[in-house]
Amino acid sequence: MKFIKYLGTSLALMLSSVIWLVFFRIDIKAADTVAQMILDVDMCGDVDDIMAIRLTEKYDLENKVKLLAVTSNVMGNEDAIAGILTKEGYSDVPVGVSPYSNDTAYPEYWDKFSETVANNEMIDAIKLLRRTLVESEEPVSIVTTGYLTNIYGLMISQGDEYSPLNGMELIREKVKEMHVTGGVYPSGVDFNYSYVPFASLSARYVYENWESAVPLYIYTYDLGGPLMCGGNLQNMSETDYLAWALKKRGVESGTPSWDAFTVFVFANIKDSEIHGITTEKCNMAIDPEGVNIIEDCPDGKFFRIIKSRDNEYYRDLINADLILP
Repeated sequence: MKFIKYLGTSLALMLSSVIWLVFFRIDIKAADTVAQMILDVDMCGDVDDIMAIRLTEKYDLENKVKLLAVTSNVMGNEDAIAGILTKEGYSDVPVGVSPYSNDTAYPEYWDKFSETVANNEMIDAIKLLRRTLVESEEPVSIVTTGYLTNIYGLMISQGDEYSPLNGMELIREKVKEMHVTGGVYPSGVDFNYSYVPFASLSARYVYENWESAVPLYIYTYDLGGPLMCGGNLQNMSETDYLAWALKKRGVESGTPSWDAFTVFVFANIKDSEIHGITTEKCNMAIDPEGVNIIEDCPDGKFFRIIKSRDNEYYRDLINADLILP
């Protein structure tokens, strides 16, 4: 009887060990899953959105993210976006075309990038967002570095040829996380929420109606704004399109890199502790003029990104990642 009892105990221990190993391996596998990503940019007169595209390409090559689509939230730059993608081997990534006009001056680099013959599919941005979410077998994260017009459009969209679900239902079912570049902490007027009339309207709607079950992370200007990135490329302007754009913009020694910081944190979220990145729960309110107020509170609806290392630390990491192999 003692032997049988001992044998039963041993088998139970062995079984529990096997079960623990199985779950441990599942956790490790889940942690190593490549993040499915849609990049949503404004790419107006500045070059920080080009940095965001460059970093996304780099992290895709490193299997940190899988770039599924790039959508523009202002019209007119889709040929330039496609040219950038094609030049770096991403001609299979579709480009979403915005219905909203671009109220900034037409930058010279758009023509330069558009010279590249691109085969990227171009369709309406909202349709591309919906189709990409529906077709992905895994939950998708959306990283937006400009106006929230496309996110607003997705939220109010209705069922179509891709899915009978409306926008909010589709977000609830298929969006893993939302990462938003925008806002001044604790309050102020931010370009992405106020520069043009539709900016404040769309931002207000997104924050007031966002599906709370889907995490939304806010990257305020104080995070990436002080990071002057790209200066390490200044001797590469003849061969590197990003270096060329920085030079044409007159910022070859470096430019504020708010958008780049958002992509960097998203792609390296597994190493957030190493990089001194934490979050604080908060609420966000935006008035009709685009003035935002961020209030930290334990039961807040959103997450505010916080950095704890100095600006040079993040600048140097981002600079290193701006160089493609």
